[in-house]
Amino acid sequence: MLFRSVDAAGESITAQGEWFIQELAGGSALDPEVAYRNGERWVPRFAPVAWQDTPSATVGLQSQGIYLLTGGLGGVGFEVAKYLLKTWNAKLILVGQRSLPQGPDAATDVRVQRYNTLKELGAVHYEAMDVGNGAALQTIVERMVHHWATDDASLAGIFHLAGVAADRSILAEDRDSLAATLYPDRKSTRLNSSHR
Repeated sequence: MLFRSVDAAGESITAQGEWFIQELAGGSALDPEVAYRNGERWVPRFAPVAWQDTPSATVGLQSQGIYLLTGGLGGVGFEVAKYLLKTWNAKLILVGQRSLPQGPDAATDVRVQRYNTLKELGAVHYEAMDVGNGAALQTIVERMVHHWATDDASLAGIFHLAGVAADRSILAEDRDSLAATLYPDRKSTRLNSSHR
């Protein structure tokens, strides 16, 4: 049995039909994944990369900089936080929607375990709050920048890593659902530009 994926989203019904027939007839190479966009046939390909020939790019991060991470105890946020602590000796303000559990539940909570791991790597502070509340976010950032103050201390950057995985394609997003996802990011961007 042969399985293939042919994606012709956004193309006319007539074009989709022609391409599906072409793919079924095997007129093209029998690629397991095919996408049609603007009349062109696309297939994934892998190519070797010579990393030693790739120029190193400037990352733009500051050694010992203070960074705000929304969603810093989630899967992606945790990995970014570890990288910033290990590589840049950063100081991190982690913000999440839920408080960390206390008492007997704390020992088995993955967020508490991640937070403790990060604290072993460097300066980390966690705060439960609505990331879209600009005033509260500004207050915590100012408090922690002052706490970790050096002569020229300021917020070095923001990583907006919070989010809930939606069970739909980006093509199925509408204005309201996308706005709800980006709302905290817009607020954080305003905070970042006003704090510099």
